[in-house]
Amino acid sequence: MSAPGTTSRRSVLLGAGRGVLAVVVAGSVGACTSTPEANPPPPPDPDDALREATADRERALLGLYDAALLAAPQLAALLAPLRAHHEVHLAAVTDPAAAIPSPTASVAAASPSPSPLPPLPPGDARAALAEAERTAGAAHAADALAARDNSLAALLASLSASEQSHPVALA
Repeated sequence: MSAPGTTSRRSVLLGAGRGVLAVVVAGSVGACTSTPEANPPPPPDPDDALREATADRERALLGLYDAALLAAPQLAALLAPLRAHHEVHLAAVTDPAAAIPSPTASVAAASPSPSPLPPLPPGDARAALAEAERTAGAAHAADALAARDNSLAALLASLSASEQSHPVALA
């Protein structure tokens, strides 16, 4: 027995044990919380890279059409509708939730903008555009096969079909 007003050895040991237990529990709870260093961000979605590559191809095609329209304004009736298709394609890739205008609605708004590309003779412009369309169509088709998301794969396949049909109109 301990003297009145003093603490027994048993109560000191029990108190110390409770203190150690509290520290251990607090440490394990703290270890379960997530910190930025403990949980790295998820890897980028590979479909995002496909979308960006597709958007880049569509922008390049728009630039080629702009250069061709500057070089051969007499081809505007032929080239403007095809250029408008690429505006629609770009909108579909960059903002899938946006309402996509029909290509015919965009034809009136399709006007060439200045381009750093050198002017091409009309025949060369058509041949260059046809080759660029074939190349873009093949790339869209390859990306459609690589896409993980079914809706993206369908969009890319549709763009590929459209690009592959444009050389026929340019012939």
